[in-house]
Order: sequence, then structure tokens, then C-alpha cells
Amino acid sequence: MLASPLHWDKGDWLKAGLVAGITGGLYLLDDKIRDFAQDHRHSVGNKLATAGNYFGTPLYTAPPVAAFYLYGYLADDKKARKTALLAVESLAIGGLFTQAIKVTAHRVRPSSGAPPDQWGKESTFIPPIAYGLATLTGFARIYGNQHWASDVFAGAALGYFVGKAVVRFHKDDTAKKVSITPMVSGDYKGLTLSFDF
Repeated sequence: MLASPLHWDKGDWLKAGLVAGITGGLYLLDDKIRDFAQDHRHSVGNKLATAGNYFGTPLYTAPPVAAFYLYGYLADDKKARKTALLAVESLAIGGLFTQAIKVTAHRVRPSSGAPPDQWGKESTFIPPIAYGLATLTGFARIYGNQHWASDVFAGAALGYFVGKAVVRFHKDDTAKKVSITPMVSGDYKGLTLSFDF
């Protein structure tokens, strides 16, 4: 994933530029978007935000993916099983990138009352790196005053492109490949990295 930009074509760079441009534009409007969302809170929005927060929590995302894999297993549907496994891999890789960005950027959350250009404890200018989840989750995060709009958009874009890359990476099952899969065993939880050759 980290080396994939070395193999991007013109279209990939155009998409990356578009994402960077929209993220930059939202970064400039973060305070206005936050203020609008907070000034227009409503009971309907509260319910949508609650639902969106569920979709953005791995605890609630894992059961439907597991159920889809189980369906594929019981129905002997190879495509369903593969889709479920690709979803797990995409979620794991996207989660790793998101956590790395959060740890590196240290962007102050909007609920702190800080301005949107506040990064870390001492630095006020770090290039805007965004993170977040899907559209409904993004709405919930903005509405709940938990994330800035630019963070949510870039996070959704990151998840989309990671998912597409994982699917493209696995198209040729005969090719050498690296895979990252979640591993849970007793008290141990983590990821397993494997290389097929």
C-alpha cells in the first residue's frame, strides 16, 4: 500500500489531487461547517448520528461481515467468502493507516473548543491529514462535534482507495502477494502478515 503511488497512472494522480484539493477546501471551511452543524442540531439529526456512530464502530461492522462470510461458507459461495475476507483486510489496513495518521498528526478535536488549525500540543501548522469513516459515520462525527469535516472526507477517501487497492491486489490469485489478516487467540489480538510465493 505504501509503495503503490510509485505505480500510479495519470488517473490515479488525478484522483489523489482531487481528494487533496477537496480536503484542503474543507480544511479552510472546518470552523464554519462545525458551527453550522452545532447550530442546527435537531432530534432527527440526533437519531441519524446515533445510527452513524454504530456503523463507524468495528464492534458493529464485524458481525455483518462475519455473517456474510458464514453465508458464503454454508452456501458454498466462493465470491461471498472472498468479498467478506477482502472487507476484513480493507478494514484492517484502513484502520492501521487511520491510527498512524491520528498518532502522527495529533490534530485537536473540535469538541475541545480549539480552532481547526490547532495540531498537537506545540505545533499549530502541520499539513492537514484527514481521517474518518463512511458518509453516515462522517455525518455523525461532525454532528456529534467529534471530527472536523475535512477529517471525515479524507478518511472516507482513504478507506475507499484502500478497499479498491486490496481488491485489485487480489485479482490475480496466482501472483505473489502480501496479505494482512486479523488474528484473535486467547488474550492475543493483532494482525498476521503473510507473503505468498
